[in-house]
Amino acid sequence: MSGLLTEGRAVRFLEDALTRHLGLTQTERAAAKLTALAELRDLTPARAAHQQHLDRATEALNGLNVPATSEPWTPPGEGGLLRTPETGRALYPHDPRSGEHGLTVLSCLGSQVLATLDDNGEQLHYLLDLGTLKGRRIVLGAQFSSPPATVQSALF
Repeated sequence: MSGLLTEGRAVRFLEDALTRHLGLTQTERAAAKLTALAELRDLTPARAAHQQHLDRATEALNGLNVPATSEPWTPPGEGGLLRTPETGRALYPHDPRSGEHGLTVLSCLGSQVLATLDDNGEQLHYLLDLGTLKGRRIVLGAQFSSPPATVQSALF
């Protein structure tokens, strides 16, 4: 266990060093993630920015005498629809912490999900953060339905 602890501390030190040297953030607020997913239209700029940050981080680590190389990463398929700009989506207009909700989860990335309303047959998908339900009891079942939702999807 002490080897893992030592490695964990080393990684933590390197994360902090990259944050200081490059101004990279280590976390992103759930609300900011949901907004970005709702506004997703084209992944090209995000992929280019991501590659730029990877290149800068690799260069900075090498400058700290920490050998670093980029390795390809394949994101989990469960989040595929959330990463697809063509999927029509809107932020879920109700607070999932109160009342009942009838949702079918289609795709997830961490605690962010893309879901449909069970009872209305709409084609619009809704984004919500299930992390807001942390510590709450959830009852599953087909007997639940969401309140009516009036949402205008993005025009552009």
